[in-house]
Amino acid sequence: MALVAVQSDYQLLTSGRYQSFSQRWIERLPALGHEAREVDLFLPDPLDQLAGCDGLMWWFAHRPFPRNFATRLVAALHHAQRFPTFPNHRTCWHFDDKVAQHYLLRAARLPRSVYTSATARSVRVRLWDGARNDCHTMNRARRRNQR
Repeated sequence: MALVAVQSDYQLLTSGRYQSFSQRWIERLPALGHEAREVDLFLPDPLDQLAGCDGLMWWFAHRPFPRNFATRLVAALHHAQRFPTFPNHRTCWHFDDKVAQHYLLRAARLPRSVYTSATARSVRVRLWDGARNDCHTMNRARRRNQR
């Protein structure tokens, strides 16, 4: 039997609805012969809360908070202790990040037809156009400030 830490994830999604994977995990783990321990990793002692646990399950939203904190904590747990987490260090850095996924698939030398779709193309074009527009806007503001 494993003791699994579960971070509460009752999150407001960008769609306006709420979602929680943690409640289902907490209900399901005992049915699979494991024990769930609810933790609040946002408190000052996240590592102390994980003491005695065999793993951590944590769904985190795609917004900068909690994603930046979560990916850093998962990376620290992986590198320092090889502590099992879901998602793990090797997958959470590119989860739902189209730019990171693009570079990962390009670096893996996968043919473009394997991962490019009309939707992905339009997202990349919008990202590129947005970045280009942001650069033009910053340059115009910089020139105005130099006058």
